[in-house]
Amino acid sequence: MKPDEQLLLKELQERSKLGQVYVRDLVYELGIPEKRAAYIFEKWTGKGWYDWGVSVMVGWLTDEGKMVDGGII
Repeated sequence: MKPDEQLLLKELQERSKLGQVYVRDLVYELGIPEKRAAYIFEKWTGKGWYDWGVSVMVGWLTDEGKMVDGGII
């Protein structure tokens, strides 16, 4: 897992504990290009870690995604 992916996962996990997370805003805040973030979210969707409805940039971590340790993948 690349450093930007680890950071995104960690931040989503932490912020999900606090309540609703606006994924698009988080991506912007972390300085990750939107196309890169969309690729990461699609990858996570395939692994069952991330789910979304209308847009991949407006999704959420699944229960499994909240438990993933980004440092050991």
